[in-house]
Amino acid sequence: MASGSSLAGKVAIVTGASGGIGKATGIALAKAGVKVALAARRKDKLEEVAKQISENGGVSICVETDVTKRDQIKALVHETITKLGPVDILVNNAGLWYYSLMQNQMEDLWEEQIDVNIKGLTNCAAAVLDGMIKQRSGHIVNMSSDSGKKLSIHIFSLCHISNVGLYFLSSNQKPRKCKLERKRK
Repeated sequence: MASGSSLAGKVAIVTGASGGIGKATGIALAKAGVKVALAARRKDKLEEVAKQISENGGVSICVETDVTKRDQIKALVHETITKLGPVDILVNNAGLWYYSLMQNQMEDLWEEQIDVNIKGLTNCAAAVLDGMIKQRSGHIVNMSSDSGKKLSIHIFSLCHISNVGLYFLSSNQKPRKCKLERKRK
């Protein structure tokens, strides 16, 4: 984590912030002086994280959000901008990890995993990108495991497929650094 002085006053959205890495990321950003919008489906868990942030002097809001629903993502971004300011950082952390072999034919779980892990990530990035372009700065961090970079011979699951998608979506933007500055004609 960068020093607090370089992040102080910035605004971040962290998806999947109700537990695990998302919770830890939200808390760490708040400790660095970032105002954090905590987003996840479990509002009660978000409120616990927000309480912890507040007790340590940080600023956060909780926005119950399902990243597969574009209207909820738009509402998240709108509420973040209204209450905290323009979004400087998006941490795409929401994710589902069903380890199921293809022969198990768990199509509903597979679809949910792709919807959250791939569509959710792209929906969230699309929702903040215009604002980042207008302010000519911003950072989008996509969380994933390394299973998108190496194949396991012991298990092949949709988890691997969704991580390959995440890896290549992120890698595709990395050389461009998202090109947030607009080119003048």
